[in-house]
Amino acid sequence: LGDASVPIAAGPQWEVWLQPPANTRRPVIYLNDVKGVELSVPQDTVVLVRLYGDAGLHAIEENLSGRPSDTFDAADPSQKFLVTRSGRLAISGPDGAEWRVSMLPDAPPEVEVIGEVARDAEGSFSLSFTARDDVAVTAGRAWVYLNIDEVDRRYGLAAEPAPQPDIELTLPLTISGDRAEFTEVLTEDLSKHVWAHLPVSLRLEVEDMRGQLGQSAALELALPARNFFDPLAKALVEQRRDLLWSPDNRRRVSQLLRAISQAPETLFRDAQDAEILSNIISDLEAGTDLEPAAELLWILALEVEDGDLEQAAQKLARAQDKLAEAIKNGATPEEIARLMDELRQAQREYFKEFAERNPPSEQPERLPDDEAVSEDQLQEMMDRLQKLMEEGRMAEAQELLEEINRLMQNLQMTPGQSGGEGQEGQEGGGQQMEDLADSLRQQQELSDQTFRDLQGQTPGDQLGGGGAEGGNDAGEEGRFSQDSLAEQQKQLEREVERQRGNLPGAGTEAGQAARRALDEAAEAMDQAAEDLRAGDLPGALDNQSEAIDALREGMRRLGETLDEQAAPGQGATPNDRRAEGQSQSPSTRDPLGRDVGGNGQLGAGEQMVPQEELRLRSQELMEEIRRRAGSLERPKEERNYLQRLLDRF
Repeated sequence: LGDASVPIAAGPQWEVWLQPPANTRRPVIYLNDVKGVELSVPQDTVVLVRLYGDAGLHAIEENLSGRPSDTFDAADPSQKFLVTRSGRLAISGPDGAEWRVSMLPDAPPEVEVIGEVARDAEGSFSLSFTARDDVAVTAGRAWVYLNIDEVDRRYGLAAEPAPQPDIELTLPLTISGDRAEFTEVLTEDLSKHVWAHLPVSLRLEVEDMRGQLGQSAALELALPARNFFDPLAKALVEQRRDLLWSPDNRRRVSQLLRAISQAPETLFRDAQDAEILSNIISDLEAGTDLEPAAELLWILALEVEDGDLEQAAQKLARAQDKLAEAIKNGATPEEIARLMDELRQAQREYFKEFAERNPPSEQPERLPDDEAVSEDQLQEMMDRLQKLMEEGRMAEAQELLEEINRLMQNLQMTPGQSGGEGQEGQEGGGQQMEDLADSLRQQQELSDQTFRDLQGQTPGDQLGGGGAEGGNDAGEEGRFSQDSLAEQQKQLEREVERQRGNLPGAGTEAGQAARRALDEAAEAMDQAAEDLRAGDLPGALDNQSEAIDALREGMRRLGETLDEQAAPGQGATPNDRRAEGQSQSPSTRDPLGRDVGGNGQLGAGEQMVPQEELRLRSQELMEEIRRRAGSLERPKEERNYLQRLLDRF
């Protein structure tokens, strides 16, 4: 039974714990070990009390919870309450204790906007902000409200607006680091919203784990959205806005659209676009749902603004007008840059059409020598124009743009006489060569993007669709990028298959070889798309490289086919030679300032073939560097060196 003289160990007569909220990540405090100490604890800290021994021997005394004394029994052996204020906590009775407790209030979160709202040329806007909280920010939103009192209530906006909910956008939260304070960027495109370009208030709001809210100061601005510079596109977008503003505008919009489309052959570049607008008008007049009509108007406006023009002269004129309108209306630098790129592309297409379809011998008249301008000189003028706009010298830029327009108007193409079946076939072959060159360029761009995605992966991410950690945000972003690339790869494959069906020389050896090369390219593209969907980026790069090689072979074989089909005297070919001693007088120069051969055609010159070979060789070297840089079995130092080469060149 043991020795009765040995004392029995006795446990504590009471126990008290302070348990801070979980989001604070603070440890639990055992008050039995810190008797009489002054403590600081976060708001809503849980106090747990256990009283042992005879009933009523001990009691709790506190004014931390703010609960009335008649709502609880101070001698209850098990108690639990929250710290909602600073005060006193005590245990009365034998071996009691007392503590002074200071409550640390949970401050609401804060958020503020940094800098100005930025908008790109396509209409997306971005807004930098900083959010902070004493513990952590758990959610955030951006609210956009229409300032109806500041809206210019004229024309389609005069009607009573249909109810529209306030715009709610989710703020991005940092996915790494501490959410107690972070800086992020909100990016959104609200170009299709009915409030686009109308006066609004934008306010940011963040929330903490206790549900407390913090708001930023309101920003008063016109809702950032895409600008349209083509007059027809602007009219279509405006009528779409009026249609969404109020159903009462249905009749007015249909009448205006009918008036706009009175002469569709002079208004639209594509007869199909005119038919689409006619169908929209019919649907509006029939009383059908407004949303499909509004969506079709948006698509049609984009087609008019950015659509692929069949005639280079029309595209050039539109690009010039849009740039002039942008300069006059004070467009953003991003919009100016986009329109400058559009103008440069339109000029390149115009020069191509001029050279291919209007040989110098068929032009009715020559420009004076002082009016001749080379393509390089025109590009120098374009570079100077862009520099003037970047420096904000808009008046000088406007004058220079007018001078460029005058020079281009002097080069307007005249309707050419039919050159017979042989000439028509040659022009068609030239277009097919251009199409193949464009497909090659697109395939190289897809290969470059695939390589960049591969460089952003870790070795464990390469196979199996992203590895074990594939559920994180970075993995999802990579998956989205690869799916998008796969879809672009399939679209390019379909385009190459279409081009294969249009190749000339079906009965010749070169023509059949060109078809086989495009078959190989399409097959490699199909496999590359499958690799991208599976997340096998190295495999996709290999197949994309095979597609590039096959496209080059197809272009070479197509060139041979066109050479075989070219009739003697039909025009210069890459194998033609300029006659020795030909005249260099201004009368033998075309309006672009280029020398022409003795037969009135543009001479290709002996140096052109070596230059083409050098270009192809350069492309082959770049592809080989890309392939080696993406090969993970190579040493890291070698891959870093190859990447520096790619970055430089």
